Amino acid sequence: MNPSESANIPRWCGQHGYYEVWFLVVFEPETERAYWLRYSLFTPAPGIEGTSKAVVWTACFDAAATEAAFGFKNTYNLHELDRGLTAQFGIEIGPCRLGHGYAEGHAASEWHHLRWDLTFEPAAEVVSREPALAAMLAAATIVERANAEVLFNGRLVVDGVERVLENAPGIQYHIHGTARPESLRWLYCAKFDQHPNALLEAYSVVPSGRAMGVIAVPEVTPVYWRDAEVFDGTSATAALASSCERVGPHELRFISRSPLRTLTARAWADPAAFVGYVYRDPGGRDLYVAQSDIASCEVEFHHRRFPFGEWQRGERVTSHAGAALEIHGTDPVQGIAYIPWDADHLEDPVLKPVREEGGDSGHPQAGKPTYPGQRP
Repeated sequence: MNPSESANIPRWCGQHGYYEVWFLVVFEPETERAYWLRYSLFTPAPGIEGTSKAVVWTACFDAAATEAAFGFKNTYNLHELDRGLTAQFGIEIGPCRLGHGYAEGHAASEWHHLRWDLTFEPAAEVVSREPALAAMLAAATIVERANAEVLFNGRLVVDGVERVLENAPGIQYHIHGTARPESLRWLYCAKFDQHPNALLEAYSVVPSGRAMGVIAVPEVTPVYWRDAEVFDGTSATAALASSCERVGPHELRFISRSPLRTLTARAWADPAAFVGYVYRDPGGRDLYVAQSDIASCEVEFHHRRFPFGEWQRGERVTSHAGAALEIHGTDPVQGIAYIPWDADHLEDPVLKPVREEGGDSGHPQAGKPTYPGQRP
């Protein structure tokens, strides 16, 4: 079996207190659009009130549209989930299917409709960007990058408008476990204006306290950059020394250092470019997840010739409306409307933030259009 297929095989075996997720992010860098699809199952822990369910989540992002982002989900009884064969990956939730190299289905809310029929060439190897320490501390949650850096082809129909994809970059990951992280901040960008083949993935996570019982659980922040050179800040030492801070309600800054090089990555988006969901932990706690897949990102390097030498500013690269940014925690983010756990969409889309002309939605640059959340 291909390693990526093996990484996607369902881990849930009918037990209570478990969640499992297969998600895709598909980018259209040329049009500043992106799509997020999430196939999932949830069972509450023993003694916790709640219903076991299978859910298909969707979100569409369009930096040029009046409604920059919208999302909704369709909820099914758990018996409507078909986990397929143990020797071959292929799951079905209602009319939605995900398998080795394909994703298809349709979902609808009162306000929107989405249909997708996508294919991709599965990755030859499974990528790991977790230090061994993080894997141990986050034993309650396992992340498997089954298909990192793949290209999607096919079509989506968004509210009746067909969009054809050709070699659209994206990812497909598999997450499963018994407890969600208390805090997660994630940044992923696979295309920069100056370096189309560059890649950045950074995240900062505080695992559920239950993962280590009464022991305090530290925050770990692995950072990975690849272009002509690789900046790999995913070792245990680097991940503990790196940091992630909320610069503003809708902006994160990651800093990772090696003896001779420092990487600083900032990412931001306008509130209207986020979709908000409430996730439920199997233990009963609610978590607030705000995500934009048309965030902007800036990466800056500093370097020095020898340890303890003077730092020199190096290259600065940018990506406009081409990054995935997620802010996940126990409190809602200011200005984001969240779809409740027991609802499939916002009751009234008017509640969603709207971009304002002349606000913090963007700043013109020479030879560049203005994007939501763009900074000078």
